[in-house]
Amino acid sequence: MGRKKHADLIGLGCGILIVVIVFLAFIVSSDRIREQERERSRLRFEASLRQTAVSCYAEEGFYPPDLAYIEKYYGIRIPYERYAVHYEVFAENLMPEISVVELP
Repeated sequence: MGRKKHADLIGLGCGILIVVIVFLAFIVSSDRIREQERERSRLRFEASLRQTAVSCYAEEGFYPPDLAYIEKYYGIRIPYERYAVHYEVFAENLMPEISVVELP
């Protein structure tokens, strides 16, 4: 009878261990999925800024002088609470340097 209880306890312990491992794997994979989605969102936003700059150049003959111009005349809302946006213009006929970094 003692061996059966011991075997039952080992089986129960293994079952609990498996459930914990599966749960931890789920948490890790969901964190990765969230991280990938944040990166895709950042890339989409950066691409939309680039496309807006190109549209401005096509329509007006110059690239937007700053982010305020993009916000005012092209209706792009920049979520400053979420992203740090680097927008540097060298000349009005050269594509500006645009980069977006997610804030911690």
